[in-house]
Amino acid sequence: MGKDYDAVIIGAGPGGYAAGIKCARNGLKTAVIERDKPGGTCLNYGCIPSKALLGSAEFIIKARHAHLMGLDVSFGEPNWGKIQSRKDAIVKSFTSGVEGLLRSNGAELIRDDAVAEGRGSVRLKNSGELLTCKHIILASGSEPKEIPSIPFDGEKVISSKEALSLSEIPKSLVIIGGGVIGCEMGCLYAALGCKATIIEALPRLLPREDDWMGRLLEKEFRKINLKALTDVKVSSADTSGDLCRLNLSSGEMLESEKVLVAVGRSPVISEETAEALSLEFNGGEVVIDEKMRTSAEGVYALGDLAGKTYLAHGAYLEAEILADILAGKDGKIKDYRLVPRAVYSFPEAAGVGLSEKEAQDRGIDYSVTKSGFLANGRSLAHNQTAGEVRVIKNNADGRIIGVSMVGDSATEMISSARLIMGTNEKAGEVSFPHPTVSEVLKEAWMGAYGESIHLPPKR
Repeated sequence: MGKDYDAVIIGAGPGGYAAGIKCARNGLKTAVIERDKPGGTCLNYGCIPSKALLGSAEFIIKARHAHLMGLDVSFGEPNWGKIQSRKDAIVKSFTSGVEGLLRSNGAELIRDDAVAEGRGSVRLKNSGELLTCKHIILASGSEPKEIPSIPFDGEKVISSKEALSLSEIPKSLVIIGGGVIGCEMGCLYAALGCKATIIEALPRLLPREDDWMGRLLEKEFRKINLKALTDVKVSSADTSGDLCRLNLSSGEMLESEKVLVAVGRSPVISEETAEALSLEFNGGEVVIDEKMRTSAEGVYALGDLAGKTYLAHGAYLEAEILADILAGKDGKIKDYRLVPRAVYSFPEAAGVGLSEKEAQDRGIDYSVTKSGFLANGRSLAHNQTAGEVRVIKNNADGRIIGVSMVGDSATEMISSARLIMGTNEKAGEVSFPHPTVSEVLKEAWMGAYGESIHLPPKR
């Protein structure tokens, strides 16, 4: 006789464990099944370890530029072993924290692999135990996408997972893909002294954001000795020698100690589950509606498996809303473009709402206001003057429909930018502390209505 639950969740990544906690808090008897480590890719092989390493890299860059702050600082070689140990300790604290949160909220964590055999039926593969339930939530995440002609070998051709735990800093690294992961890993290893090059097939870095953001990042990356080749493809690769040899569509040939393939991620789901539930897919992503319902009755999907944002905080949002839906409350995802997008590069980049191109493609009559960090007192004081904030306003109703930014603290300010989405409130009535970096956002927001004190009037 198997165990019976209200909700069984397959996967304990950000979406899975958050759904488990919220479902349990809502009074649902809940089980969360995880075959690897609690926390999923984000906590173990993505968001947290990468930000820990980038935190160390940022200190390296600041130390190298200390003379610009009036400080004489001698700086030696980075201690990669200590940097890795610090990262591992941070990751361990978070994964153990997830286990504790599930337990303290009354959700059961089961260490096993699982297959959904049908409506209300989940089989544990290792123990063979059958779990029955009212609701199944699929939250099995994603994995790095591979290029068939340059397959991962874990040594020379690596994914983002291996890039976070290399035993040594490579002397040279070619990164295929100029999206979020490519930009972040490029900044990390360039700061560590590695000769790093990003190759992006499309005309700019961060292809899903507006042109100006990718162009500005490319310019700023050169200052940390990170090279970016855009509108270029890898024609062929030879990894048989001591160095990887990449032939590019531009006719150039690059040699590198390692190649990091960062061309995106692919959803992960067992074939047995997909077949048993007769799930509908869009490419590799499970099709869901605004309430995260799949094509199978009583089965829901969220996070990277559904592929709406490929962001941990996007999965958190889905998890909280879904847990309320399963508890009988009303809820749905209103607009995935309102989930902020963040890139922890040097400098940072972020966006929320529509991009300028999306507004144009939708035929919206819009205007854009810009505010630069160079004119911001706090940014100038901290020698972080690169970048700008742009606010997009719908001219028809005066509402803010998009914000994009490149610069210091962009990933922190984008949360504030989310709060002004859809508003036509007078920015002048909202007080921002002075001096703060966030005033760059305020100036662009006020400028959208012609109210900025520090921006020149629009002609």
